[in-house]
Amino acid sequence: MFLKRIFGALQPTYLIRAYVISAVFMAMMVWLVLYPAKGEPLTIDRIAPLVIFGIGALLFPFSKLVWDEIKRVMMGAMCSSCPSSS
Repeated sequence: MFLKRIFGALQPTYLIRAYVISAVFMAMMVWLVLYPAKGEPLTIDRIAPLVIFGIGALLFPFSKLVWDEIKRVMMGAMCSSCPSSS
């Protein structure tokens, strides 16, 4: 139910487009971290940004879902029992 609600709130075309954009930025980040240090072993200071950026890339498509929910709350749509101001 929870996953159906999350994935149902986003259109499949939006998800695909967002994941393609995420993949492009992730590839750029990997290149920027790994290319300058050719042949050097990976250390935690180079792995940590890649892990953090990877998690962000996976969650990127859902930022629109969160933003829409925040806008709905700010506009007062969450308060169904509040008296109307008419």
